[in-house]
Amino acid sequence: MFALVPRIVSPIAFQATRSSRQRLATLLVLLSGLLLIDIARADDYPGAPASVTAAYLEADGAGQALASRTAPELLQFTMWRQLDKFDSFAVVESYDIGEVGWTGNKADVQITYHVLGFVTGATFTAKPALKEVFFSLEKSKGRWRIVSPRLPPHLFVPAAIAALEKAPASDTPEGQASLGKLRALP
Repeated sequence: MFALVPRIVSPIAFQATRSSRQRLATLLVLLSGLLLIDIARADDYPGAPASVTAAYLEADGAGQALASRTAPELLQFTMWRQLDKFDSFAVVESYDIGEVGWTGNKADVQITYHVLGFVTGATFTAKPALKEVFFSLEKSKGRWRIVSPRLPPHLFVPAAIAALEKAPASDTPEGQASLGKLRALP
């Protein structure tokens, strides 16, 4: 038969068990916090084709395509693995979102850029124009992503100034003149 023998737990063993429980509880709290942060990030992703396109345009306008450390912020809205290299960029005042149409998992978003000019090397050339572009998107894994077109960067004026200031040719007379023109823009 079985004999019931009282189990004596030493205070040291009890402390170790309690400490293990505290560590486990702390670990569970940290893991659940990380999970909540990940869920919050997922909720920040835009849900509609026009919203995804607008988020892409804002990231592009801020100059995120120009640096490898910020490019992932832009790429998250596309189907592309990497950005193309361009030796010029457009300077834009703003953009308008026009018609949006979609069928199933494909969508098109009409954008009108308010272009102020272009920067090539260290030279800014003023050439105001309205530029109409249609962005094509596809829904993949529950998220809309841009498929085309793959355009050169379209930077807002502050980002264009910052990019030109960092360019090696910004210290040249031509670079300084271009910076002056950009700073005079609205």
